[in-house]
Amino acid sequence: GLRLRGKDAQRLMTEYGTKYGNSDSEEEGYIIIDVNAGAYRRRERFIYATHAAFLILPPPHMLFLSVGMLAPKVIREDVYFFDNDCLLSERDWNGTVYNMTI
Repeated sequence: GLRLRGKDAQRLMTEYGTKYGNSDSEEEGYIIIDVNAGAYRRRERFIYATHAAFLILPPPHMLFLSVGMLAPKVIREDVYFFDNDCLLSERDWNGTVYNMTI
């Protein structure tokens, strides 16, 4: 199945896990994770925010409306997924993969 590359998972956990992942943390963050999933898969984007307000209003708007008082640190990350599915189970929903197997 589709999995996050181990090196990327370890890097995300060590760099951001304790700093932004704990409920006790005082740091405010808005992490944009762009996923490169490989062949026959479209790029995806996940957003992690330490506060729900950052999901309602984008950080630039939040910065403007709060006159610079509420501004999370915006971080961009690129990660890679890989698919180790030998059965090509995605061919049922992906026409390109299905056509390659005919």
